[in-house]
Amino acid sequence: MTAKKVKYRRLMKLEAFRGVAALYIVVHHYVHYSPELAFMSKFFVFGQFALMIFFLLSGFVIYYATVYRDPDITFREFFLRRFKRIYPAFLLVLGFTYLMMSLTQGKWADPHLDQLIGNILQVQDKHPYSFIKPYFGNSPLWSLAYEWWYYMVFWVIYALLKDN
Repeated sequence: MTAKKVKYRRLMKLEAFRGVAALYIVVHHYVHYSPELAFMSKFFVFGQFALMIFFLLSGFVIYYATVYRDPDITFREFFLRRFKRIYPAFLLVLGFTYLMMSLTQGKWADPHLDQLIGNILQVQDKHPYSFIKPYFGNSPLWSLAYEWWYYMVFWVIYALLKDN
């Protein structure tokens, strides 16, 4: 039995709430890594909570978008959509991180190819015991690896359960 494609309608209030959570996370990082803004840190102590809210809402949004946009999507189509959405900006951030490290050092930095490849393969984590660290200490990149693998696991679960 194949499900027919239904016109997909974005849930703008939900998307806005995700945007607010993402903005809070960015400000949380900025405030906590800027000594001159230490006085504001007490207002931005819920970064991890905001991240969990963002991930939970994203889980719902990805399910909703998949079911209503194309319920019979193949892995290839799903993968390409996720890739096009994540990787262009991600690769730009990796390049910018490298350039900033080079500027900081005053010369072209060692590109740390093992770390770069690990980040491109989305296996980075900021946990102290992780195998691959975020590229040049760009610690917010750990969450992107989690998001990427959530998407990949989502498709497997969706493909297995979509007829139920």
